[in-house]
Formats: sequence, structure tokens, C-alpha cells
Amino acid sequence: MIDSLRRLHPVHHNVPRVWEQFEQAFKDKFIDSTRELQAHTQLEQLKFKYPEINEYIASFEDLIVHVGYNLASQKTINLFLKGFNQN
Repeated sequence: MIDSLRRLHPVHHNVPRVWEQFEQAFKDKFIDSTRELQAHTQLEQLKFKYPEINEYIASFEDLIVHVGYNLASQKTINLFLKGFNQN
């Protein structure tokens, strides 16, 4: 990919698709590969602490995005409710 980028002229070959390909290749190479696993672990350990319901919901929704779960799925709803258990 580097060779093909070097052959491009910065003005004449200013194509958004080239930038998108570079950006995706960069993300694939350097983004933390354990982010999803860490978010899943945090999600499993997330507990509601009275009276901080807004913080619990915000944290839950943020972690759901990182894990890639559907917010309306039964699995996600069960995880949300699990955080209210006092075990």
C-alpha cells in the first residue's frame, strides 16, 4: 500500500477513497485489539450503585457500543438487569 501511495500526486490524485483505504488500514493495524474483550469484561462486572442510575445507564450503553451488542436484544436486557443484583 505504501508504494501505491508514493506514486500518487498530492493534488492530482486527491481522491477520498484513497484516504478511506489508508484510514482503514491504519485502524486495522494500530487499534487496540483487546478493546472489545475489555469492554465485555467491564460489562459483566458493571453494578448499579444507588442512587447513581444515570451513571449506570450511561456506562452500560457505552460498553454495549464497544462490545457490539444490539441494545434491544434479550441478551443485552439480561446483562442490564444483572447489574441490579446484589450478589
